[in-house]
Amino acid sequence: MFPEGCQGKQFREVYQLNKKLKSGTFSTVCRGVHRATGRQVAVKCILRKKIEPSVDAAVFEEVLIMSGLHHKYICPMIDYFEEDRCHFVIMELEKGGDLCERLNDKTTYSEADARTVSRNIIEAMDFVHSKGFAHCDIKPRNYLLRSKRDDVDVRLADFGFAQHVHAPNSLTSQCGTPFFVAPEVINRKPYDQKVDMWSIGVTCFLLLCGDTPFNGKNRQQLFRRISCDEPVFSDDKWGHVSNEGVDFVQQLLAKDPAKRMSAPQALSHPWLAETNSKVAQQHHHSMSGGASSEEVLDRRQRASSRGPSGQISPGRSLRSSAKSSSQVTPRANHHANDVAPTPPTQSMSHEQVSRDRNKSTTNHRSVSRDPNTRTSSNRSVSRDPKKSTRNNRSVSRESTSRAHPPPPKPQAPPRDSSVPTSIDENARLLDVIKGQDAKIEKLERMVKRLLGEPEDDVHEC
Repeated sequence: MFPEGCQGKQFREVYQLNKKLKSGTFSTVCRGVHRATGRQVAVKCILRKKIEPSVDAAVFEEVLIMSGLHHKYICPMIDYFEEDRCHFVIMELEKGGDLCERLNDKTTYSEADARTVSRNIIEAMDFVHSKGFAHCDIKPRNYLLRSKRDDVDVRLADFGFAQHVHAPNSLTSQCGTPFFVAPEVINRKPYDQKVDMWSIGVTCFLLLCGDTPFNGKNRQQLFRRISCDEPVFSDDKWGHVSNEGVDFVQQLLAKDPAKRMSAPQALSHPWLAETNSKVAQQHHHSMSGGASSEEVLDRRQRASSRGPSGQISPGRSLRSSAKSSSQVTPRANHHANDVAPTPPTQSMSHEQVSRDRNKSTTNHRSVSRDPNTRTSSNRSVSRDPKKSTRNNRSVSRESTSRAHPPPPKPQAPPRDSSVPTSIDENARLLDVIKGQDAKIEKLERMVKRLLGEPEDDVHEC
């Protein structure tokens, strides 16, 4: 019994079909919406007129298997509608796409993320095997990500080739995806759930190095290499992976199913069971946005040095106060040098500032007596690590507003009294007159040339 399916209601009365998500050999997956609640779902549509009776029976087998599998890493089936022209399998909508699409974007996973994905997959597979089923089509296309922002939260889907395992090595049907199919399937030998573990090993190989362990120009060459060759773990692609990770993949890609790890054995492998120090560092590196452990520690120290309101730490305020004192104190020193004795009101302001901010009045009481000591006291105020800039500004503001106006600029020193100033002035005027006469004569010569008159007249004038 299903919530709304197979109870006299048509699929179109309950759900609305929207955008197509992907297509397969026998089915098409579309986005759907529940009309009453507005819940978004994924609908697997299988046209009955395009499939053989054996495939039609396999759909019922898939629905039977999925209806009894409830696990956090398995995509749940919500409802099912059987109609004359089509099967409708309603599943939860996973918005992150499949693992194959994510691998195309990332190329490879870090060892920490690959280990997390592998653990999630094997936990789901252990649950499926414990129920007596084999998936028989494990590949990245059938791992769905719940979110586009999470690379490791995957769910197993598509149980179209799943079969019930009645006894060890009791399956004989030829099914699977070429790059991920196990050697015993290629060699037409009886098999069981161990074929899923081989496919998981190929997936882990792909996650860690970005390529499949066996490749070929055609299907025949590919199957020959899967049956005969051993996987190669070259240093250029596997140098960053720990020894435990390499051993984990090697034990999953064992040719002999008897030597291949089962799901419970894989979960107890050191690569998944224990936290390797190198993997933990890589995971911390990936979670911190690509920063090293030293950089993360430095960020945390800098973050902890800030107060609750985001104020800069005392160490940084000292640097800023030194910079502010170099800008503010020269103005105070300028007034101290120009204005000879400081008025009593200004010394009182310095004392008040020192009692409120620094609580040391000795230096500021001497400011009104000696203008030189006032410079040093102002510098001591600027070294206050908390409010040095505000303190110096307030001091300089008070000093400019309450001090006497600056005296007139000093005049140039008088000339020597022994030299008469009138003679020098007359000599300077004569030099100016001679220069003007020379200019006038030059202009007259130029005018005569333009008029064509002889230059002797110019000399006579």
